[in-house]
Amino acid sequence: MKFFSKNRTNNRLNGPLPIDRETGLYSRNFFLLRLREERERTKRTGSPFSLLLADIVGMSRAFNGNTSRSSLVKQEELVGHLTTHARRIDIKGWFDEGRVGVIMPETQGSGAKEFKGKLCQQIRGNWPGTKGVNPEDFVQVYTFSSDSPDRNGSSTNGTNAGSDEDNRANNPLYADIFSTELFSVMTRSLKRGIDIIGAASGILLTSPLMLTIAALIKLTSPGPVLFRQERIGFLGKRFVFLKFRSMTANVDQGVHEQYITELINGHHEKINRGSEGRPLYKMTDDARVTTIGRVLRKTSLDELPQLFNIVKGDMSLVGPRPPIPYEAEKYRLWHSARVFEVKPGLTGLWQVSGRSQTSFDDMVRLDLRYAMTWSLWLDFKIILKTFPAILSAKGAY
Repeated sequence: MKFFSKNRTNNRLNGPLPIDRETGLYSRNFFLLRLREERERTKRTGSPFSLLLADIVGMSRAFNGNTSRSSLVKQEELVGHLTTHARRIDIKGWFDEGRVGVIMPETQGSGAKEFKGKLCQQIRGNWPGTKGVNPEDFVQVYTFSSDSPDRNGSSTNGTNAGSDEDNRANNPLYADIFSTELFSVMTRSLKRGIDIIGAASGILLTSPLMLTIAALIKLTSPGPVLFRQERIGFLGKRFVFLKFRSMTANVDQGVHEQYITELINGHHEKINRGSEGRPLYKMTDDARVTTIGRVLRKTSLDELPQLFNIVKGDMSLVGPRPPIPYEAEKYRLWHSARVFEVKPGLTGLWQVSGRSQTSFDDMVRLDLRYAMTWSLWLDFKIILKTFPAILSAKGAY
């Protein structure tokens, strides 16, 4: 169909204009910007929004296989039907080559599913000759809300199947993060390439040092050399986080969990180990830390095994620090973006900007600034600043 000719499709996906003149819909690039804006608004206000995606191409093809040639269901008619029944405040645009998206502000999943049901019922009524085709199969609904079960704001009310990890990775609510613009794709590929080269080089250069540290840990304290802990990474994916063990084996995590709770809730007077003018939000008198562990923590050498996490792809050289699950469970919705929207890193903006003297909310703001503005140049500057921060040991305990 001419409606989806190659040139027109390119304009709707990557065109320079925010509005596609033929359909009145946002082009994909601008629609994804609006999607990100709605996600940011929900994080701050707590007011939910829903995203409805209609596979116009798939629905049209299915309908036309079950109807006479004289009453073909045209794709432009389906687009017009969808946009006509959406509210004036709804944001309508091209999500990809075949799907139209409708962002519904102030709408919970139940309201979006109700709209989906009415829309599909009306489509069946408009084209009664398409029996045997279920429009619901071509329409999915996703909701971004502070009441989501996985604490990242998103819940799925569609027909997509698969594991939770697959659903997160393909969650349309985060589609703006996976921009298909050539520059964005190349930049992400370069970042990954730099991560692999940098981490592999780091492993080769520090392997004698890591072997020495491993021997010292084994000789001075019973227990494993490596500390393995489940952490939360990009889009909520859980992975095994590696560090050199700096505490006695099998320690109770309850002390740290209580400390993290006070930090997240802003009870700074309870956990400040410094002064009012020079605060220090770090457990400096932890009896669980071994003698070797104190040296490793002070020099940040306990972090070296995370180079293997980077090679594997769970982490990056630069990014926010990955939280422990019990920490993420206490996050407010806007906190969660610090890890859900960018891959965690070995070093980051927080480590070179304030470290243990920074409140939790300010740390999150630094991480969010990085997530919103990251570039290869910013990564390079952070890496350069990391070395002086390590050598000074400021904020490391």
